[in-house]
This record gives sequence, structure tokens and C-alpha cells, in this order.
Amino acid sequence: MHPQLELVRAELNSAIDSLSAADAERAVEGRWSIANVLEHLDLTFSRNAAGLERRIAKGDAPARRRTLKQAAIRFLIVTLGYFPEGRKSPEMVVPKGRPYSDVVKDIQSHLEELDRVMAEGERALGATGAVLDHPVIGPFSIDDWRTFHVVHTRHHVKHIKARRIGA
Repeated sequence: MHPQLELVRAELNSAIDSLSAADAERAVEGRWSIANVLEHLDLTFSRNAAGLERRIAKGDAPARRRTLKQAAIRFLIVTLGYFPEGRKSPEMVVPKGRPYSDVVKDIQSHLEELDRVMAEGERALGATGAVLDHPVIGPFSIDDWRTFHVVHTRHHVKHIKARRIGA
């Protein structure tokens, strides 16, 4: 597994170590439960892998350019490693309420699949050129996507740890 995605796996495993389903599914007023956060991350992994597979099958990369706003957000996340709070998630990765046991069972295999597809995409399309658009941030390279997943996961691991303390 690529070191960045191995880091994602390690941070997730540490955050949910010995977590019970009851604690994971406990509702948090106005916020996602831990199970919801994990489902959101799982959806980002599986949707990203599926999008990259479609891109690899086409054999080309997007020709779009980032807007100034997209470039600024990309800089915050990919270069500075900062994920802004309070952003609304794209609809395709909003959790639907899957049970914790289902999410925790799938998330590792989806992360492994993402790693496999990213390695394939890197071989086919390169690591540093734009290969697939993020729905909000615009064109991302494979390297950008890996860094995004590290920063995005850390952002949500903070939420998981805070909810565990409050549990």
C-alpha cells in the first residue's frame, strides 16, 4: 500500500480501536455520528476509486483548469494540509445511515481498492498531471488525491476522537 494511504489506514484504525457499535452509532445533536463519519470516508474512498477507474478506461485526463477559488482551496488542503471546517459534503458522499458493522467491514477493502486503482492510474496517466476532478476543488492529480485523503481523513479522525471522548 502507498505510504500515504497506509497512513490513512493507521489513523482510522487507531481512531476506532475498541469502539463499540453502540458508541459509533450514538446520535450527536446536529452532527454525524461516528458511524456516519466512517460511512462518509468510505464513500469518498469507493467513489474516488470508481471515478479513477472510469478515467483510466477512457485513457485521458480532464482538460479543465481550476478556478482561482478552487486553486486556493487546493492550496489549503494539498499544500498546507489544512481542511477547512464547516464545509458541506458533496451529496454523493453524504452518509445514508449504514450500520457501523457494515461500514467498518467495508472501509478497509475500499481503501485497498483505492490504493490499487491509484497505482494503476499512476502507471497509466502519471502521478502529477490532473486526472480526475474533485466535485468542489476541481482537477486533481493522483498525488493530489492521495494527499487529499490523508488530510480529509485526519480532519474526520479529529471528529471521531472528540465524539469518543464525549461518549
